[in-house]
Amino acid sequence: MDVFKRFQQRIHENIAESTSASKLITNRDFDFGSTVRIADAPNDKLSDIIPKLSSKEEHEIKHALKRVLVLLSHNRDLSSLFPSIVKLVSSRDLHIKILAYVYLTRYARLCPDLAMLSVNSFQKDSSHQSPLVRAQSIRVLSSISSEEVAPICMLCVKRAATDSNPYVRKAAALAIAKCYELDDSSYDEQKELSLKLMRCASSIPIGAAAYAFIKIHPDIDDLNENLSALHSLFRHLVRQLVDCEEWSQLIVLDLLARYSRVFLPRPLEEDSVDKDMKDLLMGCEYLLSSPNPAVAATASKTLLTLGSTTYRSKALKCLMRLRKESPEMSAYVMLTLQLISEKQPESVTPFFQSLFIVKSDTDYTKIIKLNILQNLMKVLDDSQLTMLAKELSNHTLDPDTKFAAEVIETIGSLSCASKRASEVAFKTLTDCSTATNKLLSQQSIIQLSNFVPDLLQGSWNLRRLLKRMFNGRVVDDDARATLVWVVSEVVQKPPQNELNELDGMSVWKYGPDVLRSCVKGFSEEGSKTQTQILNLAAKMMTILPDIRSVQAMARKVFIDSADLDHVKSMDIESLDGLNRRHSIMNTVAGLYGEVPEQGDQAPRVLLRRNQANAILTNMATDSSVMHKMTSSIKNNNMVRIQTDTYLNSLPEWSTEGLPGPEVRELKQSEANQADEALTMPVMSNEIAAYNAEVETILAQNADYEDDEPVDTTDKAADDDLERFLESDGNLTSDVDD
Repeated sequence: MDVFKRFQQRIHENIAESTSASKLITNRDFDFGSTVRIADAPNDKLSDIIPKLSSKEEHEIKHALKRVLVLLSHNRDLSSLFPSIVKLVSSRDLHIKILAYVYLTRYARLCPDLAMLSVNSFQKDSSHQSPLVRAQSIRVLSSISSEEVAPICMLCVKRAATDSNPYVRKAAALAIAKCYELDDSSYDEQKELSLKLMRCASSIPIGAAAYAFIKIHPDIDDLNENLSALHSLFRHLVRQLVDCEEWSQLIVLDLLARYSRVFLPRPLEEDSVDKDMKDLLMGCEYLLSSPNPAVAATASKTLLTLGSTTYRSKALKCLMRLRKESPEMSAYVMLTLQLISEKQPESVTPFFQSLFIVKSDTDYTKIIKLNILQNLMKVLDDSQLTMLAKELSNHTLDPDTKFAAEVIETIGSLSCASKRASEVAFKTLTDCSTATNKLLSQQSIIQLSNFVPDLLQGSWNLRRLLKRMFNGRVVDDDARATLVWVVSEVVQKPPQNELNELDGMSVWKYGPDVLRSCVKGFSEEGSKTQTQILNLAAKMMTILPDIRSVQAMARKVFIDSADLDHVKSMDIESLDGLNRRHSIMNTVAGLYGEVPEQGDQAPRVLLRRNQANAILTNMATDSSVMHKMTSSIKNNNMVRIQTDTYLNSLPEWSTEGLPGPEVRELKQSEANQADEALTMPVMSNEIAAYNAEVETILAQNADYEDDEPVDTTDKAADDDLERFLESDGNLTSDVDD
């Protein structure tokens, strides 16, 4: 029986809402003359409208107000009309009064001084017989940005919170947040009102009340601490969640998710889900099929943050469906999937192929997809990794070179993948390393540093790149430093078919020539390349101690480096490169006899050859070496997540001191009292007492001027919303005349 009553109540509310929308907002259906419509004439002159606003004929005033609202929809500045329109709120005609309130709701915040002169009329209309007038007066009062009007607005909100019409209560709930902005000293009263409105039997004001509750707690930590006030409302909000309007569902879902993280046990298994948590998850599961993509996305996010494995799978399927709604929704979905792939990559793996980049994706979405695919690499099998490597290799030819560089960086992450995927990635990088585009060539060379074992099998690709570097075709400091670093690795473990005997020692046959070419142009190299040349010279000095030519070239590099130890720009990268050069020189200082004068940087202990070799080897295998060299590239990623779209600052799960389910039971006495208060008719003695209280406040302010009193016995006003809308005919007849 209760379900039937709720269904009947919802039908009546929907009919009233649709009727009000169709009969009040009919500006676009009015004919302006014979062939031109009002909505097609946004260039009306204000000088033609102002005289009609002061006309004695009501139909001319209505016509002028409709033209004003059309101009308002075209974002015209109409603040000069405020004095002419504000006096129309005292009109006896309801249509004129409502049209005037629509304008005042927009400009009351911009013209607070003029609006304050008509506060008396606004507060009297808050007890008007028409629910539309009552709701509009509350909206205008709360829009006046003046602290002086805050007490009056709060009194009107308190009365509207017990109104019998749900739309008036919704306007009161929205006004609570604005009252808090004007005066936060009434926090306790505002909090109590928002909780009272959330307890309504009608679903219409619940979303606005939840919004007010969130707004009066601007600090996230403060909001999480006050969630205990929702104990007795939790089950009521879960039941009303499906009946709320779409944009209210977004607010209520966020509030319920926060409460669940603090006061409900975390569902670890399907059989251990709390009953209240299960009801919430079932409600979210129902909202996955909402026609509004924002509601479906928010419900999916709630299931992902609260639900078990089964619910998370359903939420992910919904997100994959929503990614096709619009480019904006696709970006939101991909950001959510990116955060999920960082925490639970195995849950996104079933949708692996659906995340491949397509032509219709925006630049922003393509970069996010790359990040997701990179996160999934650690859980994909060999066949999927090979498929991914082949797919990414196709996008290195993208016309957008910045995106193609990001693809190459992602391909570089496949160095630790399966053998087949690694071969495909290595071939792609070697092909791109000789590209005519400098950015692609630079990024490919940098990523080849991850494939040193493949380069050690045959140095043909390395020698080809070194030839391009010495011919001046590779000019970027990061790329040149990478190539020299790779040479230092090959020198330590040269291919067996490329060894030569030199002074009785086995050496990579291209090593001395590469070092000679690097020494020749040492002073012209960048800071990072100079550091890697020092590293190469130090390694060859320790590996080949008996080869005089190598020792002489290394000593020359150290002397030239000591002469260039001045920082051209005092930035962090230059200082870091200087410190690294000093570290390398100090490591091998005991091997080249004379120690250059370095001041405070001079070594205190001289190391032997085997000790220096061990330190240089460990330094080369340190993962931070290449990270520092490529930091300038990797920090240019085009995607920056400003807010956590997945968790949205939700509190952590509570594990201790959780309240029992009995705290979420609403006492029957409180429920009956709330329903009686909301359905209580407006009594004349209450109106008199209320007006007396407001008059007392107004008397304390000498700046207020009494407007013409409103005749509340006007026959055109009617409590019944549908009868009011059907009264006085269509507004279009006024224009046709």
